[in-house]
Amino acid sequence: MTKTKIFKAEAKDGKVFVSGKEVPQTEILSQGKAASKGVMLLNGPDKVYIAVPIGSLKEILDLIKSLAAIAAGGILASNGGGNITTPDFAANMQKLAQAAGDLKDNLQ
Repeated sequence: MTKTKIFKAEAKDGKVFVSGKEVPQTEILSQGKAASKGVMLLNGPDKVYIAVPIGSLKEILDLIKSLAAIAAGGILASNGGGNITTPDFAANMQKLAQAAGDLKDNLQ
């Protein structure tokens, strides 16, 4: 199984660039043709560029990280969600929070 990698990228004139270097044969998923900043997803030979304001993406990742940390702390059960019976729930939520933080750090 190939792990997907995410890179901060730019698109201009139908070409995608990561760290100033062109990444050929990258599919651009966007409605317009204007220059943009976003992310490139790399999964094996497949490359896809998605235009997205990086600042907004960082805010979303912060929110995911915060929500996962709250869930891992058991706040859901104490607010009427009932007991969480899966023994690895808290650990999984901590992993999700860590992954969101790592992704955000890699986009900076």
